Amino acid sequence: MADLKNLMVYQRAKVVCAAAYRFAQKVPDAELRDQMKRAATSAVLNIAEGRGRESDADFARFLVIARGSTTELIAQIDLASTFGMIADEGADAVIAELGELTGMLSALIARLRLTARGGGSRPK
Repeated sequence: MADLKNLMVYQRAKVVCAAAYRFAQKVPDAELRDQMKRAATSAVLNIAEGRGRESDADFARFLVIARGSTTELIAQIDLASTFGMIADEGADAVIAELGELTGMLSALIARLRLTARGGGSRPK
């Protein structure tokens, strides 16, 4: 577990998940709010599950799923904003955080795929 807690992308995902939860509380539509929380949680949990796998290729696959969850959450926040459920400036801040996390995930996926082909060491 200490290995997971030291993983920068996991730490960042937890921070973004907490921000997304706080943001979701402002969304009046219960179904959309719950879906937003599931997507935020899914990103964190897929990073954790992937880290527990035995190969870099497996880890990368779970990171792709986590990245998909962050992209889904961006779309959900955009919809909430489009429907006038929340203030745009609040949406922009969370979307920016999700964008940073998505970039971190993409970089780690690329690095793991390189490692899986024999081009480096597993991220710490």
